[in-house]
Parts: sequence; structure tokens; C-alpha cells
Amino acid sequence: MKSKKNKLDNSEIYELVQLCAKIPQCIGWSNTRKRLYTAVPVYIPGIETYPLNGQMISRAGGLIAGVPIGGTCNNVAYMGTLSFFVKDDQGNYYAVTDSHVVPCYNTVYFPSPLLLINPSFTREMIPIISPWAIGQVYYRTNINTNYVNLDMALIKLVPSVKVFPITYGKRIIMFFDVPNELEPVIKVGARTGLTAGFAVDQSVTLKVKNIYGNIIWFEGPLFKLYSEEGDSGAPILAGESIVSTLVAGSGQFALGNDIENIISLLSSMNLKLYISDNKNVLYLTALPAILGGTILTLLGLRET
Repeated sequence: MKSKKNKLDNSEIYELVQLCAKIPQCIGWSNTRKRLYTAVPVYIPGIETYPLNGQMISRAGGLIAGVPIGGTCNNVAYMGTLSFFVKDDQGNYYAVTDSHVVPCYNTVYFPSPLLLINPSFTREMIPIISPWAIGQVYYRTNINTNYVNLDMALIKLVPSVKVFPITYGKRIIMFFDVPNELEPVIKVGARTGLTAGFAVDQSVTLKVKNIYGNIIWFEGPLFKLYSEEGDSGAPILAGESIVSTLVAGSGQFALGNDIENIISLLSSMNLKLYISDNKNVLYLTALPAILGGTILTLLGLRET
């Protein structure tokens, strides 16, 4: 004899119905547990959600991190990775990426126009739709100097773009944190998707060939992480914490932005990490800066 279904009571189902009506991405609910079914991954505090299709992003669903963005200038198409989102006190949203992802154009598209030319440039199941403008470059750091310790750009998103604090690799982004040596991490890149590795060093200074063809010194944390061209800007996560964003790689090793420098720039611009509308941002910067240490020279390290 089959067991009887464990259905919710009518009041619990009614609560799910009411909640589903308020969430554009909701396409239904469970009658047996507190779960909503959605067209795209959506994070709702206290409620389990279950995406029913394989597309992690669409125009109707909104924008998430770890996906391909880019633009075109001088007849050259560029592609990089959306790192995460921040928000100002006026309610405007900004996407974060690397400065060298948006070196010479201001209108940023999802997906990158490069994927119309070469759809195989991403190995992930990103829907190859006609690129649509998600915003304008608002700020970019100067990366064409002898010494660089932050490669970062802000894209002010158009008001119609809906954003979610989740990555394409299905990781929820909640905090900033400093990576510990040998701590397991993942990166979610537009080119190679989700790959796992670990932190090698909290701070190194390496020779890097930048996007302009110049050799520069870049300071930031070092990771054992696989990446390829197009993964620049990829969020590097330890659990639910962003510990860096990917700047350069040699294939097996990756150099990232120092999270304390990211926090410092965002704080100076009165911008806060967007996690959800009803949670506070936690900034963790308790670990002391590393003083001294061996300088590694890897001329093969390249911006990705």
C-alpha cells in the first residue's frame, strides 16, 4: 500500500500562492512543502526555490553574476565576466567587472557580441540571444601603469534590468571576505564556467602582460584555479563569500583583485554589495595585510 502524500494545510498553501503572485519569476508552488517553482534561480530568504528549466538567465528573469558581458570598439568584440552587483543609496544598481573587460567602450551588453561571432567561446549553456544593452560604464580603474593593485570597473545598469544575488554556478553571494591560504575556492567564469581550486597566497606581486601589450606589476591574491581568456572578472568564492575577482591567469594559476581594495573603492563611492532587500552586508576585513614575502615572476601570466 502506498503512503499518503504529506500535503501542506490550506493556510500554508495560501501563503505560497500569495508569495508567488508577488514574484515575477514564480511559475508555481509545491503542495507538499514550502517551495516555489521558478523560471530562473531566485533567492528568497526562508523559502525553498526550484528552477524548472536549464536556462540560468533570460531577459524576463533578470541578470545574475558569472555570465558573459562585453562590447565592441574599433571593430573588435570583447568578452569578460560579470563579477557581482552593488547598489547606491538612491536605489541604482551597478554590475562589477574588470577594467580591462571594458577598456575602450562604454555600452555594455549581455551576452557579449563576441558570442554571435563565435558561440563556442563559452563552454556553458548560456542562451545565445541577441545582445541587449544592460548599462553604461560608470567608472574604471587605470590599469596601464607600471604597478596596479586594482583592476575594476562599474557598469551603471539601466533601471529595467532586474538583478539577483546569485551566480551562474548556483552559488548565493552574501559576504566579502579575505581568502585564507589553502582555503578551497571556486570561480564562475563566462568562458570555462565553474572550476574548483584553492588559495595559494593572500598577496603576491607578479609580472603580467596587460591588454595593451605592456608588462606591468600586479598585486593581489594567488589561486590554483583553471581559467581561460574571457573569464576575467569571474567571482572567486569561498562558500557564500566573495574573496576575489579574477584578473589574470596562466591556465592553471589565477591572479585576482585584493578584496580589501575592492571594499575600499566601493566604500569611497558609497556603494554596498547587493545581496537582497532584507539582509545587511557583512564586510570582513579582520586579517592583517601581509608584509614582505617572495616576489614571483611569471611572464607567462596573462590577463583573462
